Amino acid sequence: ATDGDSYFAKPGPKLLLGAVIMALCAYEQEPKVIDAIRNLSFVPADLNDAWTKVALRAPPSDAPAPDSKTAPDIEDFFQVHSEACQRGETTYMDPATGYNVFTELAHKLRGKCCGSGCRHCPYSHENVKDKPSRIQQPAMMYAGDDSGPLALRHGYVRCLFDSGGKDSFLAIRAMARQAKEKPFGLVLLTTFDATSRIIAHQDISIDVVLQQAQALGIALIGVPMHRGSSEGYVSRIQRALGVIEKHVGEKVAALVFGDLHLEHIVQWRGEQLRA
Repeated sequence: ATDGDSYFAKPGPKLLLGAVIMALCAYEQEPKVIDAIRNLSFVPADLNDAWTKVALRAPPSDAPAPDSKTAPDIEDFFQVHSEACQRGETTYMDPATGYNVFTELAHKLRGKCCGSGCRHCPYSHENVKDKPSRIQQPAMMYAGDDSGPLALRHGYVRCLFDSGGKDSFLAIRAMARQAKEKPFGLVLLTTFDATSRIIAHQDISIDVVLQQAQALGIALIGVPMHRGSSEGYVSRIQRALGVIEKHVGEKVAALVFGDLHLEHIVQWRGEQLRA
């Protein structure tokens, strides 16, 4: 046990001593290593007083296993936020950082998007300038070229799941060929990590996909996926489709995928997304 506030939670010189404390704990049974650590020039002689061993008793062998349904992830802000909204509260404490965060209710009381990229913005971040680096909810990142055969004004809007790779581009080409006979609207939908802003599997930034969409003149909606949230993938996609439908004023007619040669993905999407 040690003082986490002093040695781990705050940036500063003591973070180095926090690492030393961890090393002393890890190598306690190896005296030569401990002596080498203590002889380092930056390790104070009284550092041993900064931590102590604590005996922990193992749970009884007949103790029931913890129920994952009643013991949610400590960093699950989605559940904490939902409960705060149910109580009519305008803020909640973020489980991971301890900061106060505005709930969706607070933003609705404001009546408009403030442009800051708030975590629970109910206005699809419409006033956020730098959307690739700031949006936290699904948001239209590019409205597309209004003159092409895939412009949203044509209606019968289709949503193509785009990861920025080869298969997605081939699917876009197939849509473009179809649109030459009868134009329809197309929106590219890209999910990415909300923290790193990187797209899974392709390992590219959402900025790159935005540049691709702008070069092609095709509308793009970005969908940040939060690590510290239990909100499921399907729920995030439903939110994104709602943003598209509000933007175009009609229902999305079809979902399009470029990787349907992967049978297990075909089956999962058929089960989860078809409805």
